[in-house]
Amino acid sequence: MIRIVSSKGSEVLGDCGICALATLLDKTFEDIAIAADKIAGKKWKEGLYLTQIIKIAAEFGTILKRRRKYDLESGYGILYVEITQQGKRLKHVVLLYEGLIIDWDATIWEPDEFKATYDAKFGELLFKP
Repeated sequence: MIRIVSSKGSEVLGDCGICALATLLDKTFEDIAIAADKIAGKKWKEGLYLTQIIKIAAEFGTILKRRRKYDLESGYGILYVEITQQGKRLKHVVLLYEGLIIDWDATIWEPDEFKATYDAKFGELLFKP
């Protein structure tokens, strides 16, 4: 079972990392935001770097490792992606869950469909070893 923690929308522009960690660790948005304040200060609202996501996970006793090569069909973790939205190239993270991509507007995608819709480039995967 996965409890999806969706985005706060326009209230916070860069909350994809917060949502990803909250969903992966089964925590609330607020739990992760408090830890993010300690690691990144209020700048987390502009987005988090992968190194910050790793440090925030460690605050909850979870080790995350980086993986450049992974299987989209069986991988599980926080996936870094670059997407195109409204004509702009954006850095983003989603949750890869065994062949599905979970995004923070509470949508679930097949990887090929997500890639085509957002002209997405898949990057590193942060996973729990």
